[in-house]
This record gives sequence, structure tokens and C-alpha cells, in this order.
Amino acid sequence: MSTTVTSRLSALALALLTLLVFWFLQDFGPESTLRRFFQLAATDNWAGIDQLLAPSGRQLSALTIPEQEVIEHARVVAHLGAYRIVSAKVGSQEATLRVDYEMPNMFGPDEESWVLYRPPHSRWTIDLQKTAAYQFAPTLYGGPNS
Repeated sequence: MSTTVTSRLSALALALLTLLVFWFLQDFGPESTLRRFFQLAATDNWAGIDQLLAPSGRQLSALTIPEQEVIEHARVVAHLGAYRIVSAKVGSQEATLRVDYEMPNMFGPDEESWVLYRPPHSRWTIDLQKTAAYQFAPTLYGGPNS
């Protein structure tokens, strides 16, 4: 084979490898967990949402009012607007994501924090209790919105 053909095949193989790596890794990390949460909220998939919450297995009626408000606000954003992550502070077991909401005629804060937790040897989950605390009482809990 000539060097031109070999270099083109090498470039093609490297491009395919890069695409495969990004495709396989798209659902890892706290950002991906939050993306999946908003996707599930847009389809009102409460069983799927529960899988992303820490702790899971609680009935919606067993959530505190602030926790229910966090879920409902995310549902409204998922249906009527969009969000983007503006910053992320990621540790080995906890991450805080600052999210900017883009919605027409939005009432309330346009930027909030989400707290995610990763138990050892497990996937990232949304710490709904801390997220609610940061969103509804940031100065009391020392959250990032304070």
C-alpha cells in the first residue's frame, strides 16, 4: 500500500475511534444524569425520574414540598423551555451544577443549583434533599445560590 492510502486509513480509524468513545461516554457524569432527568421530566416518566433520585423508591407523595417543587419546576422547564449548565463543581462523590433556565415569560430565579451524589462504585444520582435546600433556603444551608 502507498503511504497516502495508509495515512487515510489511519485517519479514518482514528476518527471512528473518537466518535465511538464519545458515543459510549455520553451517559456518564453528573451532567448526563441531569440531562436524562430533564428528558424524563419532559415525558412525565416518573418511574425513570425515581431511578435518578437519591434515595430512590420514595413515592411522589412522600417527598417534601420543596422536593416536589424542584421536580415540578424541572417538569415545567422541560416542557416549555430549555436549560444549560453554566458551571460544574465536581468532586469524587458530590457535584454541584449551576443551571441557567431559558424560558419565555419566566417567573422566579433564572439560575439554580443542582446537587448530585455518587455512591462508591455506582452511578450519579440527584440529591433531591440538598437540591431543594439550596434552591429554597440557600443562605440557611450555605448553598451555592447564597
